[in-house]
Amino acid sequence: MRNPSTLLQKGKDREIASQYQETWSTIAGERIREAMRSEKMTIVELSKRMNVSRKKLARLLNGAGNDINLAASCMVALGRNPASLLDANLDVRIVTGVTAIDDMLRDIYSDQSIDGFASMRNYLTKDYRCCRILYCVVDEPQTDQQYEMNAALQRVTTIENDGAELWGIEFSTEQRLNRGLAGALQRRKTSQPAGISQS
Repeated sequence: MRNPSTLLQKGKDREIASQYQETWSTIAGERIREAMRSEKMTIVELSKRMNVSRKKLARLLNGAGNDINLAASCMVALGRNPASLLDANLDVRIVTGVTAIDDMLRDIYSDQSIDGFASMRNYLTKDYRCCRILYCVVDEPQTDQQYEMNAALQRVTTIENDGAELWGIEFSTEQRLNRGLAGALQRRKTSQPAGISQS
């Protein structure tokens, strides 16, 4: 005869597993919907891109699906890191009291794109320029990166009119440079022998 306390524990384990599954499904659905919003992609477009039925995607997006492979594939199709489905730290809840601002901050701070800020594109005007004090035209460029930066830089303010000279680059250039930097850092990380940290 089985021990009643063992049966009770197994019942609790099933209940906890069931609650975890419901929680994970809900979070996965929310994160995929956020990525879709950021990419301005509909469920029809995503289902075509992935060659998956809309019904199956709808279940996943509504928190009723439990297919982690499908969820990960959705994130990849949306240009996101699938690990973001499991990262509890990404549940950004910023409350300013203004829904539009909260939504924007949540999108930007939970962005899992390669460059780290693809969702920001949805909130920028056409004349946006990323300005940094360190941006300046190099008189005699030596590298491809310096040539590219010289071509991309645009004067935003001048000393005569604004009291300071400031240069900026367009969002697409900033994004491309960040992707290149992220790729270089990833290659550097994977090329290090195990157990050796870079200081």
